Amino acid sequence: MGFQTIKASQGISSVQSGVSYEENVKSQNAIPAVPAVSGRIEETVISVGNQHRYGQLFIDNLKARKTVFIDQKSWDLHHTEGMEFDQYDTPQSRSVVIHEYGRVLAGVRLLPTTARCGCYSYMLRDAQLGMLPDIPDYVPVSYTHLRAHETRHDL
Repeated sequence: MGFQTIKASQGISSVQSGVSYEENVKSQNAIPAVPAVSGRIEETVISVGNQHRYGQLFIDNLKARKTVFIDQKSWDLHHTEGMEFDQYDTPQSRSVVIHEYGRVLAGVRLLPTTARCGCYSYMLRDAQLGMLPDIPDYVPVSYTHLRAHETRHDL
């Protein structure tokens, strides 16, 4: 069971700095099961199933993606209302967001290589197959990134 799962199952929404772990647990009526975490940088795993608990963080992560990929890197990607999202943001994906005081510091989207949504699977494979014509030329897409047991014939 991961740290985030334990936090969620105990109802712990954050860890307070300057408060001992035991005091933090008592104040939230939780059973101690995870070590104390110092600082205020947190990781949150967001999925379709828990998105309602992290709505603003989820939106801020999509806005951060727009800032990085569209505003800073000038990639020609679809966006709306200041957010970048695409066909890979599905119920099968997970967004791991690193944040501090409500500010997104980093984020990564995880999607199993077995995932399918319409004609799409996962980004590296689809880019290599030419299904993403708008991907910038300078972004390396290599078969070495694919699963070891996949070959060109399997694609």
